[in-house]
Amino acid sequence: MHASRRPLQHLPQLRHLLPFLLLALASAPGRAETPPQLSGKIEVELNSGLVRGDLCLSQLPEGGAGNFLLNRGLNIRRVYDKQTALPLAFEGGDDSVGVGDAVRYSIAKGIGAAGYCVSYTGAFPVFRIDAGDWGDDDWKGLIAFDGRSIRAADQTRLFPVAELGVGGAQLETMRFDIEVDCPACRNLYMNGAAPAAGPRARFRSDTPREPMLYAGDFPVASIGGSHFIGADANAADAATIAAGIDTLAELHQQYIGLPYAERPAFLSFAAVSSKRQLGKKSWAFVTWPTVATDGRLPFSSMLETVDGKRQLLRDDIDFMSHEMAHYYFGTRYHPRGPLTWFLTESTAEFLSLKITRTVRGDLAYQAKLSKLFQRALKHQARFLPLDQVRQASDIDEEYRYQLGPLLLLALERYAGEETVRKTLGALVARPPQTPMDYNTFKAALLEAGATPAALQRYADECLRPSLAQGCLAVYRTAGVALR
Repeated sequence: MHASRRPLQHLPQLRHLLPFLLLALASAPGRAETPPQLSGKIEVELNSGLVRGDLCLSQLPEGGAGNFLLNRGLNIRRVYDKQTALPLAFEGGDDSVGVGDAVRYSIAKGIGAAGYCVSYTGAFPVFRIDAGDWGDDDWKGLIAFDGRSIRAADQTRLFPVAELGVGGAQLETMRFDIEVDCPACRNLYMNGAAPAAGPRARFRSDTPREPMLYAGDFPVASIGGSHFIGADANAADAATIAAGIDTLAELHQQYIGLPYAERPAFLSFAAVSSKRQLGKKSWAFVTWPTVATDGRLPFSSMLETVDGKRQLLRDDIDFMSHEMAHYYFGTRYHPRGPLTWFLTESTAEFLSLKITRTVRGDLAYQAKLSKLFQRALKHQARFLPLDQVRQASDIDEEYRYQLGPLLLLALERYAGEETVRKTLGALVARPPQTPMDYNTFKAALLEAGATPAALQRYADECLRPSLAQGCLAVYRTAGVALR
């Protein structure tokens, strides 16, 4: 089969769409009608791994946000009322049940209308990786010191996050006004704001963001409306990257049917795990609008030359289209409930597959499907049928990245491609306020036009049988018939 390949430079750009894209961003649905405000100061000592914070949460839902989450390595000095500065009694600490990488604390009563503040201190290991001193592991929830920088993504809960009741919604998307003080830092960056020169700077965002801090001795550049943090970037490379990103954004927009209203910021960092390497990209994560990759590579590594023209690296097209899908699934729509990971990561990989087929052609697309199937086959013994998933942890890493996107592609064959597209678009346009399980997802499919009979056949032929015997077996080898 002939594999067509569509050069990125020949695809239309988004510049003519900017006026209404910006308008759409201003009216984009959020996770709460009035997101909280985070304000205060955080101090960092790079050499010792010491962090001190004095942060306030305000504009909270009335009577419903007396719980907050904070990283388990941080010790609370005091909690106090934002307006009166009077101390507030709280519970939680070493004997509390962890919530991811955080601990839950509860303020019993006395929170004034202005909100409350948390003062805390913590010290974390410093891995001087340039000297060969590595840690055992690294993950998005780790407050990581690499000897030259601190990295604290949203998952770390370096910044307090309000929670609506025990196990309720986490109000992790916030507007912020934060001063960062880091005496040894050349540059500072807070997610959603422009990078600033150190050793201290004030960062503000009126657009709700999940707070993330990256600060240390590294270069930054702001070129053509995009930010490049952590490694070198020149104007020519930045323009080429921006053009490629605009292309991917337009393809996502065409599928979902809603404006893609932002350009991501790019962060190149060094992982502290001995399983990773400097100079090699092996891990990435998103805290929107920041797309972060490890290896501390220059941003020119995102590009290659094809037929004499510079364009996004082919592997980066797949990776970047996945990460950019999190603007829709993970940012505009933040899934909750048993299908959290299916609707956050499987949808992103599903959309990435769509772009792979459009940009890189059928052969590259088929090869990816076959690879996903073969990898899923190795782990199928621990996969629950999607309609039997009862909690988010039932969907592990292999499920969400390998099996999940294949289930969505198969769903198109039973419910119809347009039905699946309308369902996903509706979830982003009108994010459900209730946790999502298979029954609620099925209801969304029915509302978009799926028939009960089609969904029953899907369950019987795709969810019940083993991978080798069910409807997904069509993806076993490259060269499968395509629709």
